[in-house]
Amino acid sequence: MEINYTLIGISISYGVSFVLLYTRKQSWNTDRFRLLITGPLVALGMAGLLGFIKVADQYFILFSWCLTNPFIVSILDRLFKRISTKKYQRDFHLWLRGSFEINDSLLGKNPHVKPLDKLFSLILLVTILFLPVLGID
Repeated sequence: MEINYTLIGISISYGVSFVLLYTRKQSWNTDRFRLLITGPLVALGMAGLLGFIKVADQYFILFSWCLTNPFIVSILDRLFKRISTKKYQRDFHLWLRGSFEINDSLLGKNPHVKPLDKLFSLILLVTILFLPVLGID
């Protein structure tokens, strides 16, 4: 039985990244928790990328790359939080459906959401969706 490292890596990347993004304002989602989740993933991913872990599969490099992505998303999230705190004196509002920070009904109004909130949300969404699949040929 052959292991499909590509699907496993992309699933881990999407799963961890979306969980960290959508729970970013929960009390249990602290910087320490993020490091405990993403730290081992990025360490394993970098070990695979640098060749310390050798697997006879051509897609193991992509798997390793995917493991580094939740760490990159977490860094971007914290960077955007810092920028928003300096500009608006608050953490940015996640402008994505289902985030519980916006009114995502059909005609919902969100006057509290600033353009920078929308930009940060879209950058994080694009990063989560497209960064893992950059290496697929």
